[in-house]
Amino acid sequence: MKHENVEELIVEQFDRMVGKASADALRLDPELIAAPLETVLTHLGRDLVFAFMDPSILQLGRTAVIEAERFPRATRVYSERGIEPALATLTRILQDASDRGDIKVRSCRQAASQFIAMLRGNMHLEAVLELREPPSAAEVEARVSAVVNGFLRGVATQ
Repeated sequence: MKHENVEELIVEQFDRMVGKASADALRLDPELIAAPLETVLTHLGRDLVFAFMDPSILQLGRTAVIEAERFPRATRVYSERGIEPALATLTRILQDASDRGDIKVRSCRQAASQFIAMLRGNMHLEAVLELREPPSAAEVEARVSAVVNGFLRGVATQ
């Protein structure tokens, strides 16, 4: 495959790798979707953390930050194929929960964004900057549990 320029090659790589990681993390079994919200958020949260802390995805994130000025399309693809699908999926899940009366939020999209931000926190930035190693499975479990519990307390209807 011939590439017209370096940015085109980078965009193609970002699209393929981030798209696959995102699709894998957001693949939800229909039985899981019918489970209690805490279970759904825990499963999805765990998959998202493992996806965005994957060493190859962290490297793409570093490249997106470092090369944002030279290759803005690549940075956009990183966001569009990674963050946006996660936001859309979480927004739908939260909207369904809101419609059932399980949670109370002003904006399901804003709540989804906050949930992802809580999952990532400084841990993700530190890993992107290579200040720390990606978290262990035990660290991921502890973080996801704490985030889900705190988030659900924040959106509780009572």
